[in-house]
Amino acid sequence: MEGLSKGRSKVIYFYSKSPIGRIYIASTELGICRASLNPSREDFLQKIEEASGIKPVYEPEAFIPLAEKLESYFRGERVEFRVSFDFLWGTEFQKKVWTILSRIPYGSLTTYGQIASQVGRSKAFRAVGNAVGMNPVFLIIPCHRVIRSDRTLGEFSYGKDIKMKLLKLEGSLNLVRLDSLGYP
Repeated sequence: MEGLSKGRSKVIYFYSKSPIGRIYIASTELGICRASLNPSREDFLQKIEEASGIKPVYEPEAFIPLAEKLESYFRGERVEFRVSFDFLWGTEFQKKVWTILSRIPYGSLTTYGQIASQVGRSKAFRAVGNAVGMNPVFLIIPCHRVIRSDRTLGEFSYGKDIKMKLLKLEGSLNLVRLDSLGYP
């Protein structure tokens, strides 16, 4: 099994209800490997098993501290998710982008171009956008904090409404130009 050869012997998961939907989160011994909003349980588990070679086990008690942080986050409290990650898939470029995303502070925004510069490929903002869209760890790696250089919202895998809700919750929606969406 590929997962075992990379230092993984177990994958655990849980889910948490939130104001925006159900969030499924999985982890190996090395760190969080996936977080998704409103997936089907079967699809979520299948993707992880295909990538790791290990069947995920439901262990909600292992996620109690993270579940408490999620609850605090959705109450509008400033939360920094300080966790390790275990990227089961992705190119080296994508993994670099995801690592940079994980460091965007609560209440802050960055642009695709700024991330491209940080990975040493200043003209690769489209490739950065693709990597951001492939982020395997929803919310905990805050890809919703990435906007276009003209300060417009940009895309989001879970839709612009969810992106706006998260930015509003964090107090940074006022930093985005919403006129492109028909807002005053």
